[in-house]
Amino acid sequence: MKVKNSHKALLKAIFSASYTPPELREFVRLCHNHALPLIRRKMAAGKLSLGSLRMSEQDVIYDCLADLFERSEDGHFVQIEQFFDREGVDVESASEELLIESLRRIVFKKVNTDLIRLYCDADPTMGKIIHNLEMVLQRTKIFEKIHRYGEPYLAPCDVDALLDRPPMPSEYLQQQFYRVVIIHESLPEMLKRLREVICGQKEFQRAASLMSIASLLRQVYAVRAESETPVENAGEGKLEGEGVHQAIRKTCDGIRLEMHERYVANGKKTQEQSDMYMAALRKILSDAVKDGEGSMQSFYEYLRGQMPTLTEKEYQQHHRTVLEYLARIARQKLKDEMAKS
Repeated sequence: MKVKNSHKALLKAIFSASYTPPELREFVRLCHNHALPLIRRKMAAGKLSLGSLRMSEQDVIYDCLADLFERSEDGHFVQIEQFFDREGVDVESASEELLIESLRRIVFKKVNTDLIRLYCDADPTMGKIIHNLEMVLQRTKIFEKIHRYGEPYLAPCDVDALLDRPPMPSEYLQQQFYRVVIIHESLPEMLKRLREVICGQKEFQRAASLMSIASLLRQVYAVRAESETPVENAGEGKLEGEGVHQAIRKTCDGIRLEMHERYVANGKKTQEQSDMYMAALRKILSDAVKDGEGSMQSFYEYLRGQMPTLTEKEYQQHHRTVLEYLARIARQKLKDEMAKS
């Protein structure tokens, strides 16, 4: 990588605290120019929303880098000098390429770390999730925190992280995790399921960014909060044991999460419609277990029990495909749950 001839002289002046005001401005501009492409890549990849932070591009950059520019009483940039010392980079003897690359690394690390802080400030729920996640990491050996490209990642403990493989696509991780997670489990239990998903494949790296995992957990908690208390089957006859009841509940928890992700989150269905689908689905599964498939009502009748004004034409046009899809995957999921008991 080519750098300007003045960069080494500039950094020597910065580290010796003998810089002039123009050199100080040039140094701030240099750090800004390293941060800007990183911020824009995150925006393009959907990993950063300026709207969510209510900040401009420039505001984010300077907020993230502000601590780096703090100086001691004698003018030294303490954080930057400490980073170079830890990296074993000597400003006097290092090449310009190494100096610029080292500066880029600390800028990337600071931006990635402070973006988490900004998101936590803007979204207290996310802040609480990240705090709880950090606490679990300290108490257990499910995951360990590593840094990739200056960004905190979580990798399963005591397992080859396969860091030479391609990064795991976020869509793949999301789909596989939502397939197995149970929304009423504790955080450690959910992390164990996430570990199984990550370790159960060899195609991608066995690591995911802290923010992507926190976002997955946030979605699970959102669906948990929206979920209603399971309806008791009073007057409908009891299920054959608590084990079946629990299997139906776990099945519906998983389907509710998929329903939210596939239909509610993108506006295809409302939350109220989702709740009605889930109530109908619970009744479908309950009746299938109790009475067998042959004695069940039609899916239209089950949904009309939740939507009294629903006509068959409306059902066919707007609801049939969704309910049949949910019922199909729910039956298989319930079968798998019952096979475990």
